[in-house]
Amino acid sequence: MFGGCDPETGLDKYVDAFAGAFSKAQCIAAWEAVGAVPPTCACLNDKQVCWEVGDSSPDDAIQMEMTEMQRANTMACDLLTARGFKGQFLKAELKKKKEVGVALVTVPNLRERVEALAKASTHGAIFAVTGGEHFTSDDMFKAAELPARKARIAALKKEKKARLAAVEREAAGRKILEQGKAVDSLTGSELTALLKWHGVEKAGDGKVPERREKWRKIVDEEKVAPSVRNGLPRTRRPWSLLRRSRSQSKRRLSVA
Repeated sequence: MFGGCDPETGLDKYVDAFAGAFSKAQCIAAWEAVGAVPPTCACLNDKQVCWEVGDSSPDDAIQMEMTEMQRANTMACDLLTARGFKGQFLKAELKKKKEVGVALVTVPNLRERVEALAKASTHGAIFAVTGGEHFTSDDMFKAAELPARKARIAALKKEKKARLAAVEREAAGRKILEQGKAVDSLTGSELTALLKWHGVEKAGDGKVPERREKWRKIVDEEKVAPSVRNGLPRTRRPWSLLRRSRSQSKRRLSVA
């Protein structure tokens, strides 16, 4: 630390670090930096030292003390001015923290914010939506639930479409059978409708004679067509008013 020669190793030419760090020039430079020589109090301008009104919570002890100091100075100077003295020259104004306006793209507790948060994939995107709101806010939890809710809605829509299609196929098939036509009298479109009702894949493919033979085979084997009134699997039952109501409630995306 103090330079010289090491008695154990015999190595010398060590630089005196203490003298270099606390030389007259170094000390004067340090005092000048903090505002001691000359007495400018420059250290108070440092962000790590200087306190401003609004740096912390209003309940903070330092903030409360600063507020009281400002109030006392203002009252005293106003009193001097009221009595004819030049109190304005003694007024001191504590620095106030500048409020940085954050342009929020959404408003809390609205569906638009939840939608935007659900799509945000980076911290920057989340900050742009919330303006730096805490991660445990209600909107954050709703946004986390939203993708699963949308997936359930999509599944319900698909199920509804399949059920309504099953109802239409049965209605069309029964209407054709009620006419009492013979197999050879059925038209191509009627044969396609009947084959679809019975769940035949690619019912519209092939020429009319081919479809007629498929229908004749079904009639000869006395196969029973799926019915939306009895015997139909649950996933293909008619879209009831109850399930329609449930679907509409889910589509509102309310995850509160």
